[in-house]
Amino acid sequence: MVYSSTSTVVYISSLSIDGSNVYSGTYGFYGSGYVAGPGVLMTSDKGVSWAPDTTDISRPILICALTTIDSVVLASSEFGLGSVGMYRSVDNGKHWTRVRPSGVACYAVQGSNVFAAVSNPGIDTPGVYFSSDTGATWKATSLLNAYTYSIAVKGSIVLAGSDSSIYRSTDNGVTWNVAFSTQSQVNALAFGSSGSFIYAGADNGVFRSTDLGLTWAATNLGLTSMPVYSLAVYPAGSADSSYVFVGTGGGIFRSIDNGATWKVSGLPGHQFLPSMSLASDGTRLFAGAGYVKNDVTPGFHHWGPYLWPDPSTNVFVSADDGATWAEEDSGLSGMHAELTSLLSGNSVTYAGTYPSYYYNNIGAYPTGVFLTTNGGANWTNSVSGMTNTNVYALASSGADIFAGITNSNVGGSGGVEISTNMGSNWSSADSGLGGPILALATSGSNLFAGKVFRTGTPFQPVYWNGVYLSTNNGISWVIIDAEQAILQGGGLPQISSLSADGSILIVGIGGAKSNPDYNQTWTPLGGVYQLTFDGQKWNKTDSALSGSYTTSVISSGHNFFVGTYTGGVFASSDDGTTWRSISDGLTDMSVGSLEIKDAMLFSSTSSGVWKRPLSEVTSVPKENGLLPKDYGLEQNYPNPFNPTTTIRYALPQRSHVTLTVFNMLGQVVATLVHEEVEAGSHEVMFDGTGLASGVYFYRLRAGVFVQSRKLLLLK
Repeated sequence: MVYSSTSTVVYISSLSIDGSNVYSGTYGFYGSGYVAGPGVLMTSDKGVSWAPDTTDISRPILICALTTIDSVVLASSEFGLGSVGMYRSVDNGKHWTRVRPSGVACYAVQGSNVFAAVSNPGIDTPGVYFSSDTGATWKATSLLNAYTYSIAVKGSIVLAGSDSSIYRSTDNGVTWNVAFSTQSQVNALAFGSSGSFIYAGADNGVFRSTDLGLTWAATNLGLTSMPVYSLAVYPAGSADSSYVFVGTGGGIFRSIDNGATWKVSGLPGHQFLPSMSLASDGTRLFAGAGYVKNDVTPGFHHWGPYLWPDPSTNVFVSADDGATWAEEDSGLSGMHAELTSLLSGNSVTYAGTYPSYYYNNIGAYPTGVFLTTNGGANWTNSVSGMTNTNVYALASSGADIFAGITNSNVGGSGGVEISTNMGSNWSSADSGLGGPILALATSGSNLFAGKVFRTGTPFQPVYWNGVYLSTNNGISWVIIDAEQAILQGGGLPQISSLSADGSILIVGIGGAKSNPDYNQTWTPLGGVYQLTFDGQKWNKTDSALSGSYTTSVISSGHNFFVGTYTGGVFASSDDGTTWRSISDGLTDMSVGSLEIKDAMLFSSTSSGVWKRPLSEVTSVPKENGLLPKDYGLEQNYPNPFNPTTTIRYALPQRSHVTLTVFNMLGQVVATLVHEEVEAGSHEVMFDGTGLASGVYFYRLRAGVFVQSRKLLLLK
């Protein structure tokens, strides 16, 4: 796991590589306020472990820009918090010296020459500054009083992007001319790998020059998301050809024709987590985005309390187990509806959609169930006979397809619709059920539905999560479990997912509550519990994974897998009786959906799709004398925790072990193990009593093996 890459309070603002050292600039953000993150992090082992490589208390924090030149590191620190200005280190970040100017947003390096774009007003005037001695001393160029956000240099040509224009210099910044008025902020500039192409990424799209910056034109064909925040150019083989990548608020786009046209590259980022979906038809893997966030306002892991992202019905398809993806949503995308679920069976793939509130009211777009019979190349609306097209869940049993309907997540109307002819026609299958249905599952002839319902009075309502069972395709239903859902801080944990295997049913609960603090932070609610049928009645176990916002449950034989909102993926090999984390290697713990294809477990997250062989996660490590084959450090369980959690690690041979816990500043807060330990699987408990809520990191050193992971203490 990359140090703090999934933290809810520290963001990676910049990266720079110098030989075997990789540097990362971090930026603290918590709700609507700023915090001092760890500053500049460094790894020398290809990202296995990261740490603030400094004991200098005057180090830069809130990093806005970062660059390296041999052993010299330049870091620009945001104004405020007593750390205003630019910092320079000549020993790979161990010690720092403050230099001028301040407010640097971007660097461009050519040999020992460094150009700095200054965008923040303060001690120094915004504009472009120049250093000929790797940043030791600086002088202002003639481009001043221009809020400058990007800079690029090649040969004697220097380009600078401001809040409204692209500036050009042909004498290393001595004199400047306005090359083009973009009428919006220019966030990135990049020269082509060869030839005369130059690219600019701005709030209003991409601009391109084919004559070394003399003239410019917009080139946004196929680019469906703006602003453009970053650019990267990669040579494509010929002397005048490049692959160009742009990072936007709605994902990464790629051009293979020097920026003339664009297509989505892989899966877009910034997806609204609980609505991401996965499905497999045995040959292809389908991934759907429920919401795409077109802004960058931070919140609780991409979910702000007062900010709702734009709905999306984009589907991406991979025929090589996720190695490459293509957008395949003709007839489905652009409807202003949420893609809630995906389901594949009998050579047909189905997509359930739920309309956005505004467009549902005016009836502008069709919703309900869409299907494709050609791998996603074309999708058609299939709602004949449906009395309600607000589809929230899908399930299948043989040739029968079921759709869970909801008009409201709390106390509204809904039900279940059934199609017995592969989606051609639908009819009601919810006699005696009603209410919003948020989850469906099937096992043999059993059909399970998760429902939220309300009792009490209008002024004193009581909310319940109910699990219902039908053994006759929805002709009749019986309730097999009801659990009161306690409203907490505006959050209501609800049934989010179901998975059944024979007489075992795993129920996933998910929700989040708002915390009574200035920053409007959020805390996950939920967990899982087990229902088992003994031949006469359904029996319920105590809830597990308490505090985990469960988003997905899936099974393979007696193995169940759970995806959680901020805790990664958990597995049970005993029908849900006990659970263990299987998030090794998963650097994004925000899991939206799980799917099993062939011998692989796939997980969709807020940053893309991940996979892991089932053979690694379908059994509990045996304590029968067989030694582990490799060193390993598992994700702590539970996570988040309060105040205790368990950490497991494996040793293939006797080793001197040091297991330590660090805070966000890299300070040791606990040493759990520091001794010789025999080979085998071991576990140790960490007690966070006395520590403040927040993100911590634990690191295992065993011989030459080093691995770090993140844990989250929530009180």
